[in-house]
Amino acid sequence: MKKLLLLLVGIGVTVGSFYWSMKGVKLEDFVDGFKTANYLTLPFILLLLFIFYWLKAIRWSWMLKPIQELSTKQLFPPVMVGFAANNLLPAHLGEFVRVFLVGRRHQLPISTVLSTVVLERVFDVMAILGLFAVSLQFVDHLPPRFNQGAIILAGLSGIFVLCAAAFLIWTEACIQLFAGTLKFVRLVPEEILEKLVSMVQSAGEGLNALRSFRTIIAIALNSLIQWILNGLIAWLALRAFHIPVAPTDGLIITAVLAIAVMIPSTPGYFGLIQGAFKISILALGLQIAGSRVFAASMYYHMSMYIPVTLSGLYFLNREGLSLRDLRRVSEADE
Repeated sequence: MKKLLLLLVGIGVTVGSFYWSMKGVKLEDFVDGFKTANYLTLPFILLLLFIFYWLKAIRWSWMLKPIQELSTKQLFPPVMVGFAANNLLPAHLGEFVRVFLVGRRHQLPISTVLSTVVLERVFDVMAILGLFAVSLQFVDHLPPRFNQGAIILAGLSGIFVLCAAAFLIWTEACIQLFAGTLKFVRLVPEEILEKLVSMVQSAGEGLNALRSFRTIIAIALNSLIQWILNGLIAWLALRAFHIPVAPTDGLIITAVLAIAVMIPSTPGYFGLIQGAFKISILALGLQIAGSRVFAASMYYHMSMYIPVTLSGLYFLNREGLSLRDLRRVSEADE
């Protein structure tokens, strides 16, 4: 019943997002956009995409080093399989898939490997918020009503960084404070409370395993570079369709995309990515035809979806596994 409900919600979100993002789109203009697009951007997009995922594998190797020293070359295939699984399986199960693959191949405890993935999300959120806040300051055509929001977001990003620093220094005390606060306010059901505390403890275990301020700085810089590259991919996709945006606009779109893909939907984030592009262009105050924005979002989506999915399936096959095996893994996790 729960699976059916989640499936229906996901389908509803996808259909609703697609419907809204396609409002005002004319088929002739959409097709014409692809006819006149600059496809010389595609090799650069693919190169940036490869570097983006290679950096993810490098960062993961740094996080896993205290547990077991694994090379970037060893971790790149599981990373790609995990993101391909997100494109093909429901409920964002790709993260658990790559954790399963690394644990299975290198005989590592699943919970320990999972703690590093939770830690990755912490650094990703910090990087995305920081870049988003900085990028907003460079947008000349930002509507006045967004200026105050940009300042607030910059402040929140700073608070988030300070909280993360406190978590690094006083990990156990922060975990106890977090658990105690949730219990005191009694707004979270006991079952969810336990899961939240478990996630924070997992992140704490990952941090404790690093034990090196230099490594933490390197991971933070790696995370920043990753999301700068992702922003450049979004910028190139828009420029390919002759939409006049700056590279900083690409970073803003990336932040909106990162929020959008957290919403439950069908595999592959269809509709959400298109909706995120439309929201971003509207928020930036750009007067661009909806057909061109929608075409650019599809170009961005497919230039990432197809190579990631194909490479993930290739590495999955090399492991002697199939999608059916991944489904069994995900069902076992549930």
